[in-house]
Amino acid sequence: MIWSILKMALFVAIAAALAWGAAYVQDTPGVITFAFAGRERELTPLAFLIALLVLFVAFWLVIKLVGLVLSRYFDKSRERRGYAALSDGMIALAAGDGARATARAAKADRLLARPELTRILAAQAAELSGDTSGAQEHYKVLLADKSTRYLGIVGLMKARLAANDTKAALQLAERAFAL
Repeated sequence: MIWSILKMALFVAIAAALAWGAAYVQDTPGVITFAFAGRERELTPLAFLIALLVLFVAFWLVIKLVGLVLSRYFDKSRERRGYAALSDGMIALAAGDGARATARAAKADRLLARPELTRILAAQAAELSGDTSGAQEHYKVLLADKSTRYLGIVGLMKARLAANDTKAALQLAERAFAL
């Protein structure tokens, strides 16, 4: 409540200061003369302030536009490098190189905003490398996403079968079948 009153009081004070400043500038006699590109221009103080405000807004818009273009360029570049790392990881996985697949999965995870893809690659790479606990952790994370839940269940089921835990594997198979 007090914060709202303070904000309103601040707004009224700023509005009053701006009104007083505008009236002061409007009543100021004389002109502002400046030379640019070999020509002289004369403006009233109020017209000069308006021109200054327009130039500031134009400069701000140009800066925002350049920032938008650069961020889109860097985002596309980052995405391109992420998908390249993902495909390199898949190739390494197919070739049986678990360490390289794990490294590429980690790089793709840093570069892409697609954890469902990178987690699948990371889980399979950990499985190929013999890191069963790491693979199970990745499969558990896959359970949280609806689109990868089935893959997570199947991965955990395979791990349970490898550990000769048929009861847990059967329960996971029933969940996979239900999906």
